[in-house]
Amino acid sequence: MSVSLTAQPRDPGGRLGALMARHAMPIAAVLLFVVFALTASTFGTPANIGNIVRQSASVLVLGLAMTMAVLVGGIDLSVGSVVLASATVSGAALVMGLGDGVAILGSIGTGALVGALN
Repeated sequence: MSVSLTAQPRDPGGRLGALMARHAMPIAAVLLFVVFALTASTFGTPANIGNIVRQSASVLVLGLAMTMAVLVGGIDLSVGSVVLASATVSGAALVMGLGDGVAILGSIGTGALVGALN
């Protein structure tokens, strides 16, 4: 009867490395939040957190739309350009004083027109 004494390969990162690889983005977000909250007195205030959420809403909607496009297999990289064109038309309408309704319709119309041509 012989016994083999071969060394088992060891995972250099171990459990901590696997945890970091799997959850790198949330860990980085928490670390950034802690650093900013410690270095800037106004960062962790409810008003600032609300401002960050408001500014991130359009990116969230775009990300959700792109997720659906990727899931159904229709990867379309022009979505960012269409959003930019629609936002430009909307902003121009607001600067010209045409009102919120015209800005919204212009933005939707721009997106629909570019989408139809694409």
